[in-house]
Amino acid sequence: MAARKGLDTGDRLGKFRKRGLLAQRDRTLTEAERHRVLETLQPFPILVAAYEAKELFLQIYEAPNRNSAEQALDAWLDRLPRELSGYFRAVTLAVSNSREIILNYFEHRYTNAFTEAANGISKLLQRTGRGYGFEVMRVKLLYGKRGQKVDLSDYDAELASGENQRDLRYSRASGRYRPGQYAVSGRCVRRGPAFSKVDPLVAEGYYDLGSGRIADELAQPIRAFAAGC
Repeated sequence: MAARKGLDTGDRLGKFRKRGLLAQRDRTLTEAERHRVLETLQPFPILVAAYEAKELFLQIYEAPNRNSAEQALDAWLDRLPRELSGYFRAVTLAVSNSREIILNYFEHRYTNAFTEAANGISKLLQRTGRGYGFEVMRVKLLYGKRGQKVDLSDYDAELASGENQRDLRYSRASGRYRPGQYAVSGRCVRRGPAFSKVDPLVAEGYYDLGSGRIADELAQPIRAFAAGC
């Protein structure tokens, strides 16, 4: 950036360490942090202008409705200083290419946070279970148990004398703890789809097994898998 020119290494490193403060919203800063920001910006008018442009752009997302947001966005684009146009090119290009999508947020204030989290869970499941096809992945994500916890406190009498509970390993296939081969009916204290926010969608029938989106031959095992603890 142009503001770096003429700075020695120490000054550049000092300003680099303050980049986190510059990225924060001004309203979230303490007085001490705001003073440090002003101290960093004041020698460089172009940085002051960039900081103000950043704050004004983020304020657009506080608009109460789509119409107000659209007016604020147009005003921001009109007032963006020409010397900053190159530095804000990625922003202005995104606004130009995705204007309707961006403004739709003010009618339905949802973000893609859930989608990104769901993608992360899907990738983790894919890595830990190599070879899953799409239908199997879909079934496991929608109907799989999210996490089982088995409480051994009710089954102490079934454990061999001197057995160390920390050394036991639960085998889901056999329903037993090893070593010792002691059958237990572990209590499932938490279960549900891999995505907690999908629960109501499943309940409302958005993923009805009879809809044809999942092969008919899988319906019975899926129901058994979903109903069992």
